[in-house]
Formats: sequence, C-alpha cells, structure tokens
Amino acid sequence: MIPAARPGTAPKSQILGQNLFAKLKVLEIGPEGSTGQFDGLADHQEHYYIDPLVLISILQLPTVSVLERSLPTMSMISSIESVAVSEGSYDSRVGQFTVEVRPTYSGGAQSTIDVNLGNAAIVFSNMHFGVDHLIEQAPALKSLYFKPVMLPDISTLAGSEPISLPECLELLTHKWPMSDIGISLKSDENVKTLLMSLSGARPTERPRFRSIHILGKAVKPSPERVRVVDDFDAVAKFHMLFLDDPLRLGQIKNHLRSKSLLCVRGIPESSLSERFKMAFQVTGFKEDDWTLWQLNAMSTEPRPETCGNAIVFACPDQPISSIESLSAAKCVPLLRDRVREFCGQNNGKRYDAVVIDSINKSIITTWAGADLVLWLQELLVSANSIIWVTQQSSRNPYTNVAGTLLRTLQSEQPTLQVTWLSFGDTEEKSVVQASIASAYSTLNQGENDVRIEVNDSQRRILRYLPDDGLSAATGLILPMAVTDSIAGKNYELALSAAHQPVILASHIDVLREREHDKVKVSVEASVIDIEDLVAFNGTDKGLSAAGLGTFFAGRVISETDSEFRYESQVVGWQKGAHCNQLEVSPPCLRICDRTTTAAIAAAEFAAIATALCIVDGVARARAGDTFKVNFGGNVKEAIQRTVTDFGATVIESQGDAVADFVIDFAESGSLLVNKAPIQVEKYIESQRGSIRISQAWEANSGFASSLQLFELPDYREAFQAARQEPYSTVLVHLNVNDVRQSVAVYRKAKQILASDGAYIVIGGLGGLGRYVCSWMVANGAKRIVAISRNGLSSQEAEDTFAAINASDASMEAIQADACDREAMATAIAKIRLAGPIKGVINMAMLLGDAPMAVMTGGQWDRALRLKIDSSWILHEETLKDPLDIFIMFSSIASVLGNRNQGGYNVGNTFLNALASYRRSLGLTAISIALGAMTDIGVLHDLGRQDLLPTLSRSGLSPLRKEDLAKIMEAAVLESHRSERSLIVTGLEMFERVDGKLMGSQDQTQLYWTELPEFSHLQAHRLSEAKEGHGAMLSLREQLQNSSERDAHAVLLEAFLAFLSQLLGFNRESFHPALPLAMYGLDSLSAVSCQYWFYRELGVDVSVAEVFNAPTISHLVALACGKLAPTKLVAEGKGGLPG
Repeated sequence: MIPAARPGTAPKSQILGQNLFAKLKVLEIGPEGSTGQFDGLADHQEHYYIDPLVLISILQLPTVSVLERSLPTMSMISSIESVAVSEGSYDSRVGQFTVEVRPTYSGGAQSTIDVNLGNAAIVFSNMHFGVDHLIEQAPALKSLYFKPVMLPDISTLAGSEPISLPECLELLTHKWPMSDIGISLKSDENVKTLLMSLSGARPTERPRFRSIHILGKAVKPSPERVRVVDDFDAVAKFHMLFLDDPLRLGQIKNHLRSKSLLCVRGIPESSLSERFKMAFQVTGFKEDDWTLWQLNAMSTEPRPETCGNAIVFACPDQPISSIESLSAAKCVPLLRDRVREFCGQNNGKRYDAVVIDSINKSIITTWAGADLVLWLQELLVSANSIIWVTQQSSRNPYTNVAGTLLRTLQSEQPTLQVTWLSFGDTEEKSVVQASIASAYSTLNQGENDVRIEVNDSQRRILRYLPDDGLSAATGLILPMAVTDSIAGKNYELALSAAHQPVILASHIDVLREREHDKVKVSVEASVIDIEDLVAFNGTDKGLSAAGLGTFFAGRVISETDSEFRYESQVVGWQKGAHCNQLEVSPPCLRICDRTTTAAIAAAEFAAIATALCIVDGVARARAGDTFKVNFGGNVKEAIQRTVTDFGATVIESQGDAVADFVIDFAESGSLLVNKAPIQVEKYIESQRGSIRISQAWEANSGFASSLQLFELPDYREAFQAARQEPYSTVLVHLNVNDVRQSVAVYRKAKQILASDGAYIVIGGLGGLGRYVCSWMVANGAKRIVAISRNGLSSQEAEDTFAAINASDASMEAIQADACDREAMATAIAKIRLAGPIKGVINMAMLLGDAPMAVMTGGQWDRALRLKIDSSWILHEETLKDPLDIFIMFSSIASVLGNRNQGGYNVGNTFLNALASYRRSLGLTAISIALGAMTDIGVLHDLGRQDLLPTLSRSGLSPLRKEDLAKIMEAAVLESHRSERSLIVTGLEMFERVDGKLMGSQDQTQLYWTELPEFSHLQAHRLSEAKEGHGAMLSLREQLQNSSERDAHAVLLEAFLAFLSQLLGFNRESFHPALPLAMYGLDSLSAVSCQYWFYRELGVDVSVAEVFNAPTISHLVALACGKLAPTKLVAEGKGGLPG
C-alpha cells in the first residue's frame, strides 16, 4: 500500500499507468516533489545495479507532482542539464531517492533527482519537463454526487429574444439527453460550428445526446456518436433537425417525433406555419437568420371527452378554485371533512385529479396523517393521473414537498401519471389557468415530466445530473472543465499549455489564517503583463510558475493596523494577480486616492513601474541620454514622462539618429532594452525601485493612452489582444457569474471546521452520528454537543464519547427530544453560554415503513413530524447565531420517492426545501440526500444486510465510510456558497442502448430510471443493429408477434426468471401451477411484480391481482390478456420522453 502525501494523488497518478509504482516500496508525493525507497537487485545481471524499471518509475515522478499541483497535463522530459554518477558500493538491499520539483509556466516543471543505493548515487540535475498534452479523460459512468438543474422546456419555449446555438443545444439535451439529431446543411462551416457547440460531442466530455446523423458531410475527427449518411434511414426519428434546403423540407416529415424541433434558414414561413410554430431566433451560425420551430403535435387544450373525468380539489384560500378549460370537472373543496366525505362516496370510480394546494402551507405538511393518508389511499386506487398545483416560494419551505409524494404514489402504482406544477409568487391568474390546462392535456397524451415550474410564463423542467464539478473540487476525480458558476469560489488564471489560458476554481479556505502583517485584497482589476505573454506564447521554459499577473487594483477586505484600512482602494504588485483575492505585503501596496476606475489605476500603476524599471533600473538614465520606443500605449507614455525627469529624451523621428537605448516589444511578449529582456519584478522589489515607484505614483495625474478592457468571462480574448501593446490590456473582475467554463480543482484545506465554537449534532450518538462526530474532530472541531432522545444508552456511544474527550477535543451528551421546542431552546441556550455556536447538523431519523395502501396515520406522522419539526426548531432557535454550517441529513428517498416510506420521503423533502429557504435568507444551509450506508448507520446497526440485494435491485449505489467522509467535506465546503443547497448521493448510472436499460440481471426494480428527471444518469446510445440491421425485439414486441399459446410460454419464462432474482430461489424451484404466496411473497414483492409487468408490457396488473392469482400461470395469462386489446401504450407514456 503506497501512502499518498495528499488525498487525490492516487487517482491522478493512475492515469500515468497502473504499474508506475510497482517497484517502489515507500512513496510520498506532493506538489513540491517526492521521496521513497526501492529494493536493490539481488544479483547484478548485465551490470544493472539499479533495476531499470525502478529508474523509469522514479524519472516519471515529477510528472505526478505536476498533476498534484493543479491541471491534468502530461509532461515529458525535454532536456537534462547533467547526469552525475558516483561510484561506490551497491550492496545495500534498500535504495532511497529524493525528487525536487519546481513548477514552471505552461504546466511544466524543473526537477533534480537524487538516487542512492549504498554508497553509490545518480543525480539528474535541472531536468526540464514540458507539457506534451492535456490529459482529458471522459468521466466514468458513475458519480458520488448529483445535482438538480432546472432549465426552460425547449418544446414550449417562445420569446422575442434570440438564443445562442450552444444554449439552444443545451436546452435540447436537457429535455432529451437521448436526443437524435439530424443535420442537412450545405455549409461545412455550419456543421463544424454545430458540433463544436454541442456539449458531449467531444470524446472527453460526458455525452448528452444519443446520435447525430449528417447528410453527406464528412467530419474529421468524427465523434463516436456522429454518423455520416447518404440519406436518413427510413425509420429514423429525430428530436431536432437542422435544415437550410427548402427542397428537403417535404422529405423530413417522416423523420419527426411527436414534439420535434426544426432549426432552419432560407425556408419560407408559409411552408412551415401549418405544421410548426415559430419559437425564437438562433444565433451562432455564420448567417444571422436562423429560426427554431416547434412541431404542433399536441393540443394544449384538454379534449372535451376527457374533462368529465376530472375532479378538482381546491383549497379555499386559493384564488383559483376551478379551471375554465375543465368546466365539466367536479369540484371538491380541499377540506378535511369534504375530502373524507368524497372518499366514502366515490366507490372506486376512476378519475383524473387536479389538486390546488394551499397558498401558505401545503396540506401535505399540515393535515394529520389520519386525514391525509385516507385520501392518498383513495387517490392510489381511483386516480388515473394527479396534477398537484402549488404556489412555490423559496421563502416558504412548507410549499415545496409535493413532488416526492407524487413519486412515492407512482412508485407504488406504476400506471399512475403525475405532475407537480408550481408557480412563482407573482404569476398571473390567466397563466396559471392556461398552464394547468396544458399540463392536463399533455399528461393525458403521454408527457411524463413530474416536476414543472412556471415562472414569468416560462415552463422549466427538472433534471438530475452527475456533479462532475463537485467531484473534481473535492479530489475524487482529476481537475476537469465544468460549466458550474465560480461565484463564491476562489479563482485564478493559469495556463494549461501555451496559448491555452484557463480559470481554475476551488473552494474558499475560510479558516485559513491570514499571514502575519499581510493585507487581504479583493482584486477588481489586473493587468496582463509581459511575463504573462511570454508564458502564453510558450517562449521561455524557465519562467517561475508563481502565477499569472503582477499588477492589480482592488479593495482591502481585512482589518489591519497598517495604513491600508478596511475598504480602502489600493494598487499593488504580486505574482498571481489574476485572481479574486490576494494576501499582499504592505510594501507592495499603494493607496489609490484618485477618483478613477480600478482598471485605469491598475494599468497606470503597471506602466509607471515598468517605465521606471527600463529608464532607472536598466538604462540608469543620465542627462542627455536618448531613448527610442518602438511601440505605443501606456508604457510608452510613461517612458516619455520618466526620461524627462532624468534629463533624457525620447527620439520620435524615423531618420538615421541612433538612440542610446532602443526599447522593443518582441513577438515573444518580452520587453527588450537594446535586445536584452528586462526584469520588472526584480526592480520593483528593490528598495530603490519601491521608493521611485511611490514618488511617481503620487505625482501621477493620469494617462491619455487608451486601454483594452475585458471582463473576466472574456479572458481568452484578453490574452489575444494583449499581444498588440504591453500593459494596455486589463482584466476587469466583473460579471463573475457569467463565466461559462472553468476548471474545478481540489485545494485541500488544513482544517475545515472551526476550533473556537460548538457544533450541535442531533442524533450524534447513533451509528451514523458517531462516525460524523469523530470525523468533525479530525477536521478541526474542538467542541461537539450531541443531542439525542436516548443519550449515552449504548456501549458504542460511550466509547465514542470517551474517545473524543480523551483527545484535544470535547464532547457533551444532552438527552432531549429534538421535536420539543422548550427542551431544545433550553439546551441551545445552555450551549451558547459556554461559547459561540458555529454549526448545526441534524441527523434525526425514524422510519415508518409501510405500503401507502395500508399505511396508518400514525406511521405517516411519526416519520414526517420528526424531520419537519426538529429541523424547523433548529432553524428558528439558531437564527441569531453566526453559523458556519447548517447541515441536514435528508435521504435519497426525498428525490426518488421510495416505496413504502411515504411520510419519511416527504419529511426529508422538507429538509431540502428548508435548506433552499435558508439560502434565500442569506443563511448557510446544505441538505444531504444521502444514499444507503452499508458499513454504518441503520442497515448496519440493525443487522439488515439482507436489504443489500434490495438496494442493488433498485439501482442504489451502496455507500461506505470513506464516501461519507467526502460527502461531509463537500457539504462543509459548499456551505460557504449561496448557489447550492442540496447534495444528492447514492445513485447508480447506467447505459441505455436503443432505449433499453442495461442494468444487471438482478436489477429488476429500477422504476426511477424511467422518469425523465433521471434520464441524464444514463448514457444513451444506438446499437449497430439499430443502424439498419434490425434491433433485438423487446419482450412486449415478442409477445405481440407470437400466437396466444407461444406468448404465454414466452412471458411465463421471462416472469419466472424475474421471480428468481426477486425472491432468491433457483428458477427450477418455481412451479407455474402453484400460487406466489407459496414462495413468501410480501407486499413489497407484490409491488415489484406490478412494476415489472408495467415496465415490460405497459399493462396494469394490480397488487391485489398479484396476491389473488391462484397460480403463477394464471397471473401470466391475466397479463397476456391485458396486453392483447391494448397492444402498445401511447408513445412515451410510462417511460423516458422521446
């Protein structure tokens, strides 16, 4: 086992080869180098005293240190200054080595390697490693973290504002990550532009589409999912078509899906308006007249024959108590007694439910379980569909819980179609009416988005995505390019290679102590200097990698005793100035009293310092000296002023006059005085230079030369423009939120929890809580207060309590009910008396497992109230405490809507909503939707290892202690940002080929994978068979192509194979003439059977029918009978969209 000096080294080093360290016994690696040992050779065959494989491994170690530093670049040895071999005894059995690494610009490094065996040594001096290429690896089909993303629904989006091509494609693949895209374009340039704009088209990106078919255009290199064809396959159906040839318009009608999009130019609107609706203009092609059209395939008005089946349940406090377009619908006031009366009278009549929830607090959180569960059970039995309408507000967590309840109902009744429709606070009544009517219509036509949000008349849809940015930012994967916001993060400009500037983003180390006597500055503008350009051009391998940028202007954000007071405006110099914050020594700062912008101040200060370096530092100008400046801009103007102070002159003529000092701006980016490069940094750090710069800055009255100003999102353009004139290009650190792409990197903090306050942990003495408390102490916490109902009631709790108190930290145990406000207020007040409260973690949990059909009100209430009441009490009782963290342990059940856990699911969803609510108040909060823990927690403590196969069948990825450690690290680090309130964990990812999920044979309960929300957790692709050779038939298609007898035999065989996996018996153990009850079928397994029939055949076999079937054969015959008259269900219904 090779210990790594810093977490994250192992996955980085693996990319260099699995056997890199095979010959090294002890190894420690860091960004500054490595040390270790190796075995000496037992016999010196061929006079090799050091195993060549050992030497190869050691020589590769500098490349690992470069990886450890930041960017994933592959470095190669470009030169070695010398190799010294000293003779001596090689008889030692163990050799040692030391590798020193000094990073350079452009991702390279300089290194010295000392290898010793016995008395002999080999020393490699001044080895230069240059970047050969960026290491770009496609993310694996797995992730520890997932994130929710809400974006506009492109199939309904319309507006007067144009949309860029990349944004258009992002919206397309957000809705349909299984997108099939057809391209029929005349211009090769437009084809190339399209592919470059599509996320996932490059091999190193996570795919976000299924296929691209291009008519007759060769693409080099050709991405994996791109196919060039002479004509579209006759059966090909596309989600989006790009077309600029009117003659082909008539040929594409057979290639359209029910909600296809068409992006066109040069086609008359009259040819499109009958079947399509124009949505918006698209920019980004070389022409500016591209438009996007939506196929008018679905009516947004409910059909009259369906309206009579609707029942509207509306709360009296809602201004909308009926739906105009559902005028035939029955209306039931959403009051306890009226709903109870309805439940008693409906007698199983089928209907479509529209629920208009309370404005203030959802009835899901306020009704007693006895009232709510009765109605939910009625909905489960009688409703064909449910549209739940809420007025959503981030400032009211009690309104944001309906989605999980609907998913829970759907998981227990797969044929139930559900939609949660939420509106912003200010949405007009007419928009709400129209949106409800549209949702009712599309839901009955097969649309199956569970979560729809309407804001400013715009429909937005939810998708969960693997969070690669968070994985990279916590060291789980290599640094990688991501599209996450960098707001609330540390960022800096760097070079991944020559001509390739990037923004590196990492978590802020909030507990890092400011170095003594240094001033913290928020950078507002930074100047692209000559060293930046030399590095950008890759023309000097020896430049130090101290960071890009030297000169800056900004605002002091630390309290100091120096002249640089809080909020004062300053200019200064320090390497690495292209970043958000700097800690600067006072001698490197100057007060900026002039009323000028930060950009102008930074550029003028840089010009003054550089001019003084040239005139005073290099030329040592004297009266009568002459200078000639062969470029323009700020620096030339500064030189002209400076030479005057020395009695020298600048020659402007183009004649024969020869100047004493000729100053050039070389193509490499260097400033040359008489052809020798200047060293600005050396001058400004000298006492003479510092004094001269201060005098000149105080006397400065402004410059006339123009500047090139670029905001941070345009940093690439800034580097290109800076090659025209030195020090005339400035990065203005504005619009940080508009940075579209950065590289997420991991910077491990020394500690991430404060040592000067208390952390309250609810449930801190349970299995999960004990581990978290120990982890907190290991990461800096010194005072833990565990509050639980049972106190120190177990040996494990006493052991953890003793271990923490025996360390340099302390732990206090308080026995109290987290749902008792008085008890909690008393406990928190007592904790506060001993010192500040720095954080709260709520891990309270109580399961109430039962299928919804038989759940009692008490079971619902117990699981729900513990989550809601404990978290709300903690929130209110700590509002005045300056918390660093407020972390709530939710569950993956809050995202999936696990079967048999209705109250628990909704309670956890409230935690997610409360975290969002606190963020809206400017307070810290993170909710962790935790997956299933296997080596600690409930399953482990109760000895329920038998549930692990159930987790696997459900597509849940089992989590272990090391996963929880990373999840906690992510939660603490993300607590300091306002952009995130939820971290989702514990889901598997899958391949889906030709629409069929490629799970393992025993994964029979992947109901959540059919929901559009989770479609991004699958890699969609077409098989070769689908490309024209006939794909394998699904089970449903096999049955429909078989006789009745053969169909029964085929289905029976498939069902028995499923039962074998579900119940754990051999296939041969099942006898078709016996009832399922003989094999220990329980309610959960019966629901699994119901889901299997629905997934494979699209038919509804109820739980009661599963239980009551006299034999397995009879049950199979019943399912066959349901399939025969219906054939196929409506396109898209019950599965992924499209």
